[in-house]
Amino acid sequence: VSVTIKEGSVFGLVGTNGAGKSTFMRIVSGVLNEVFENVEYKPFGCLPSKSIEDAGMVFPFEYSGVRGSDYVKGTYKGLNVELSDVELYNVSSHYDEETQQWKDEETQVFKGQWLVCDFGKELSGQVHLSANAKALRRQHRDDSVEMENAAFNDRFLVTAASAQEAYYLLTPHMMEYILSAAGKAGGEVYMAFLRGGRLHVAVKTGRDFFELGRSKADVDRLRQKFLGELHWFTGIMDELRLADTLYRKETQV
Repeated sequence: VSVTIKEGSVFGLVGTNGAGKSTFMRIVSGVLNEVFENVEYKPFGCLPSKSIEDAGMVFPFEYSGVRGSDYVKGTYKGLNVELSDVELYNVSSHYDEETQQWKDEETQVFKGQWLVCDFGKELSGQVHLSANAKALRRQHRDDSVEMENAAFNDRFLVTAASAQEAYYLLTPHMMEYILSAAGKAGGEVYMAFLRGGRLHVAVKTGRDFFELGRSKADVDRLRQKFLGELHWFTGIMDELRLADTLYRKETQV
């Protein structure tokens, strides 16, 4: 299966020569093809803003705009997935006395990676996990859920309409896995389990996917770096696929 490349050249290599871009694209294509099937890659594409809004992610900040890059769409072990770099920002207006004009000022509040995985079945509940728990706990007194894992409660705020739904989805094993994964994420982790069957995972890394870094690494090192970034997300999907409490049961109220 080949990777379909759309919309322009690769972000990380603007300004480099054609040979460099070609090599970089071969690495990215090879990595995507190794991890996903039926892959479509848009270097200048982004997850739809509606999809991001529908997640209802519980953030300790507000945002008014969405943009991004490195959009990937494909299937992973039969599951439909989308992934991209995402930047969330706020625009505020202030009056400049010197020019006597109103000016817009933009503030970035999130930069990182965002995954959407469609499990194709109704989930056991609608549950959100948020890093930066202390900053959010006061305003979510009514819908927060205390889990039976002190370390997990210290790191994440869990919100749900029903505590039972949170217990179904966040089993002791799953909480341990998420804690371990969050320690390797390189940034704040936010998750949304949506009753309709979708999982959203956002990581505030402060960087883009498929970055070369400060120096041009060799091909194999870049390949391993990109694979590691993707495997962080696919690892969560693999763990959830094994959880027999993920999907809603017919007898579940």
